[in-house]
Formats: sequence, C-alpha cells, structure tokens
Amino acid sequence: MNGPRERTEDNSAGLARQRVTLQRLLLLNLLREGEHLSVDELYRRAKAKEPRINLSTVYRNLRLFSRMGLIDELRLTKSGTRYFEARRLHKHYHVVCLRCGQILDFSNPLIEEVKTAVEDETGMVVTDVRLSMAGYCARCHEAQKFFAQPIANDIHKHLGLQRP
Repeated sequence: MNGPRERTEDNSAGLARQRVTLQRLLLLNLLREGEHLSVDELYRRAKAKEPRINLSTVYRNLRLFSRMGLIDELRLTKSGTRYFEARRLHKHYHVVCLRCGQILDFSNPLIEEVKTAVEDETGMVVTDVRLSMAGYCARCHEAQKFFAQPIANDIHKHLGLQRP
C-alpha cells in the first residue's frame, strides 16, 4: 500500500498534470462529501483519517484546488470565516442560520430570470451571481420563539421599558 505522501496513479479526482498524493485525494474527497467546511473543520476531519497531515498542507492544497477550479471559496458570515465546497455542475446559492451556523444550499429559477433581466437592462454579460441569505433554521426559530422572546419580554418588563 502507498504511504500518504507517495504518488498514486489514480487521477480521477480532477488533478490532471498535478502530482496526486493520498493526502491531496483525501482532502478533495472530504470536500466532495457535500458539506461546507471551514479550514479548521477540513483539517480536523483529515487529521482523523491521516494523522501525519499538516495544516500547511491543507492550506496549500486549498489554494491549488481553487486555482484548478475544483472548489469554491465562500465567505458567508460576518466573522470572515471561509468555507470551501467542491464545485458542482448546477448553480446553487446558500442560506445561513444566524444562530447555529448551519449552511444550506438552494436553487431557484427566478434568480436566473433576474440575471437575464439585469443583462437586458444593463447590456452587461453576467458571468457570476453570488447570493447568500441569512435567517434562522426551523429548529433555531422554534427555540427562539420559546426562549428568546419571553426572556426579552421579561427583561424589558423588569427594566420598565416598552417593547419596540
């Protein structure tokens, strides 16, 4: 069996003309599992499967994958955390839960209609649309109804303030 740093002839991961290592394949496969991973989460998952992998290897390969068009880098939160996902054939967008941080994909044909309308109105050829929305997932929304609102009401009542 090949060691984690040895070459392998399996080039099915889209790494044409690049040295294909087991660590590189591991990182790409983790990204292809369909989740939106931060660098830290990708490193944690890779380290669990390959203890000898370094954080610098993760960063270096993310740059390579991005240059090759294999992954997309997403900045979906105000914290500046970068998330990565394998590039997909179908266009999709993201919605982020403000409470738990869950990221969900969605697509909607109306977005393509808006893109076409913008092209018609401006004469521009739109080559990329980036859209993300923020809100609360169903679980966090329910929790907020039962905990946040009553607590906020109690605080306002205690302080003698009127609710906005």
